Amino acid sequence: HCFRLGAKIDWRDREFRWSEAAATVRIQGRPGRNTVRIECLDVRRPLSRIGLRFFLDDRGIAKDAIAFGDDVIELNVDLPPSGLGTLAWTCRRFLVFRDRRCLGLPVARLAMDS
Repeated sequence: HCFRLGAKIDWRDREFRWSEAAATVRIQGRPGRNTVRIECLDVRRPLSRIGLRFFLDDRGIAKDAIAFGDDVIELNVDLPPSGLGTLAWTCRRFLVFRDRRCLGLPVARLAMDS
């Protein structure tokens, strides 16, 4: 699956887009250690209990490199010399009545801090 985001949605005066339950996104930072920050809306809480698994370039990201806040996930990743990588995640599908989409994370912002 690719990182497909639905249309912008307004919820409690904030905009976000749903990812799919299995998603990938290309990231760019400086070579070496970077922090990826995924800001989510509090539609799915707690984020630490929705079965999230993260991968960088098809390798699992260690649990000790992942920090969960109320509405944010921070990942410490090591990018190759090119500074490019593919970040992927999977989580349990978020079920919404009469909605057949395979909803994953309610992403408000994805940012790199190198």
